Amino acid sequence: MWGPLLDLVMPRQCAACSLPGLVLCTGCRIDVRAQPVIAVDATVSAVSDPMGRGRAVVRGYKVGGHRSLAPVIAESLARAIRQSLHPQRGSTRVAIVAVPQRRRAHAARGFDSTAVIARQAARLLTLHGLECDVVQGVQYVRQPDDQRGLGVADRYLNVAGSMRLTGKASGRVCSEQFGMVVAVDDVVTTGATLAELRRSLVAGGALCVGAAAAFSTPRIAHPGSTSPG
Repeated sequence: MWGPLLDLVMPRQCAACSLPGLVLCTGCRIDVRAQPVIAVDATVSAVSDPMGRGRAVVRGYKVGGHRSLAPVIAESLARAIRQSLHPQRGSTRVAIVAVPQRRRAHAARGFDSTAVIARQAARLLTLHGLECDVVQGVQYVRQPDDQRGLGVADRYLNVAGSMRLTGKASGRVCSEQFGMVVAVDDVVTTGATLAELRRSLVAGGALCVGAAAAFSTPRIAHPGSTSPG
């Protein structure tokens, strides 16, 4: 509750361009919203982020503690989810499953940042005629290492087999009430984390038709990389 209020009364700078004033300046907000949704690969849709502004917004939200940035990320995620479901518009209800948060990240932030974004995106989509529910129930069966500094192949190996769909959640996502299931994350780089989430959903019996992320970061691998997925 206090995060958005503090953003208003305390001196801030833009999370994307560091301009003093707002947590996200008008120019950067417009730029983020203007970026198109792209197909990252055959299964993942995300909002393009060529200048890294979306990634900076996510970092400001997750690391900087600016929870008032959540609606901006959720808006991009909602756009990506809708695009990922484009060929399946005949179905009427969607189950959204977010990437589970690692224990260390949850302890540091005090809340599940990706789940919050997923719920806000679901509300936006429902308001615009696409009924969505967030289903939580994918857990880590082992905690993967930090993805920073890993190459593409190592990222896939790092998360391979790390997630499992719980029985209770499986009963929900596999029920007839949902015509589609979508795996979601805040940022996609190599797609390794979303691929593992989709694998765990399919292994649990879900009909997972796609995946989406709020932003797609260019796949430039270097030792200082901070891209999560």
